[in-house]
Amino acid sequence: MITNFQLLIESIGDAIFFLDQDGYIQSVNPATTTLTGYSEQELLNQPLYKLYTTAESSIKASYEIATAHKQGKFIAEGWKLRKDGSQFWAELTLYPVKRGTETIGFTCLLRNVSERKKTELDLRQSEERYRLMVESVKDYAIFMLNPTGHIMSWNEGAKRLKGYHPSEIIGKHFSIFYTAEDLETEKPKRELEIAIASGKYEEEGW
Repeated sequence: MITNFQLLIESIGDAIFFLDQDGYIQSVNPATTTLTGYSEQELLNQPLYKLYTTAESSIKASYEIATAHKQGKFIAEGWKLRKDGSQFWAELTLYPVKRGTETIGFTCLLRNVSERKKTELDLRQSEERYRLMVESVKDYAIFMLNPTGHIMSWNEGAKRLKGYHPSEIIGKHFSIFYTAEDLETEKPKRELEIAIASGKYEEEGW
């Protein structure tokens, strides 16, 4: 007899399978076979590390299962392996299954997050290209402030034009560049508020 819980598991789009105490697969939902490329029969009674990519896969899987047993949950991201040898970036979550106080197995949720990982890598590469570009500029002082106006980065142009070494200026408030008259009228604070409110502030002056 198929229970409502079984029907729910089978309808979920993420891979869900059950492991015994030793980490061997005992049942899988259809999404598991779709994601991994293995049939249900090819996965049954196979170790969790069948889906892992590294040479230390059995050690890694044993550690993750032991951590889930000890802490009640384990979550990690990493490369996983399909039957055809292709890899996908996955979020793995393990929960112990209890009978009373005894752990009788584990529920494993495997979610393909390759697109999210690709987006993160693309963003990281874009930020790195921007950082390298900014750092190489020598004719303009370009530096980043946090929301309170404290200096977070310092390029070569800022070092040349303003005379401060990064170790001397990073962490200081940008009001250090203003005249005594500007400080008395709280001009740095006002400019920062305008920039936050409108998305931009610009002017010329000493």
